[in-house]
Amino acid sequence: MRFVAHLIIALTAACSAAEPSPTKPTYADVDSLPSALVPTSASAPPAITASAPVVAAPVIGRARAAIGSAAQAVAVFQAAWSEEVLPGAKGRTRPDVGQYSQAVGETKRLSARRMECRAGHRRVDNTLGGAERTDLVFFGAIPVLDRDGDCWEVDVSTGAFNEILGYFDPDTGALLMVWLVPEG
Repeated sequence: MRFVAHLIIALTAACSAAEPSPTKPTYADVDSLPSALVPTSASAPPAITASAPVVAAPVIGRARAAIGSAAQAVAVFQAAWSEEVLPGAKGRTRPDVGQYSQAVGETKRLSARRMECRAGHRRVDNTLGGAERTDLVFFGAIPVLDRDGDCWEVDVSTGAFNEILGYFDPDTGALLMVWLVPEG
């Protein structure tokens, strides 16, 4: 115990004897500042000209007519599948999006409901993890659904123990996101 007390006293003495740390430059030290940071007056801080990083806008589909019924939502999904989803997935091999085209074309396999967009966001966000967050999203991106208001959700039963879900803006008919719900 006595050793610890002596060690603390020795460390305290060593720290107080050390040179003080250098101070931050003040406006009086303008000669040491880069010219871009030199203030224009003694009381004004230098102007900061750094710009905010550019953030890409989320990809959403093209605007169509407003969707007013489940039957319209199904028809719009079928059109968007061939006009937007398949062309956007060209060259994709895992999973092959084209393998689901037959199921999408069979209207009896599709159903639609109007729901809160955030409910769809929670479902996809809680279901997909890791590489699935990109591999199983066929169109759009998960954050697009994290918004106020309703969406049309179109469900495609693929018959392979999983389903495809697509989301549309009800006012513009724009496709927001399409993803494959994994089996299990």
